[in-house]
Amino acid sequence: MDAQLEAELENARQCLFDTYNIALTYGDSDTQEAQRFLDLAARLCEIKNDAIRNAEAVEVAKEARTLGEFEEKYRTALEKQNQPFNAKKTADYRNFSASLARMHEEYSANANDASTNDDMMIEEQICIKDPLTKLTMQNPVKNRKCGHHYEKSSIMNHINGGGQRCPVVGCANKSCITNADLVDDPLFKIHLQNIIEDQN
Repeated sequence: MDAQLEAELENARQCLFDTYNIALTYGDSDTQEAQRFLDLAARLCEIKNDAIRNAEAVEVAKEARTLGEFEEKYRTALEKQNQPFNAKKTADYRNFSASLARMHEEYSANANDASTNDDMMIEEQICIKDPLTKLTMQNPVKNRKCGHHYEKSSIMNHINGGGQRCPVVGCANKSCITNADLVDDPLFKIHLQNIIEDQN
């Protein structure tokens, strides 16, 4: 692939990071929608893949002696490479997704009330096991007070009836969990899926 195009794609990814950081700091919930940035990152991966395919096809077609033969060889080479492409399976996309997740977690930690104990935000490493069932989470939710994640069905059963605190050992959050404390965390879900795929 052309070095200049590769540099431009990398610059575009960096711009997405910078824009997301600005959106987290100054934007509203719409501008902070991570999926928009992930979709753009996937598009960059598709552009890179297309550029690689075209460059390889041109290399094959260079052997042609006429313009017509060049077009034929080029088209044939492209058709041979015409395999399904999933941007989300690429290292570029996964790295972008993981970086976005880290940025989101850092912002969430910093955005908590000043009265929140710093020990409550100790989740530096991603834990993919539900603290209650000890099974890999499939549909995680996040406790907005302490930042811990749980499998949605198990935490709902846990708090049914009220009076239950965060089940993570050592959690500094002493208040009881309510339905209002549990929020979706789409970035964590994506990162969780990437971790599970890497392990398989």
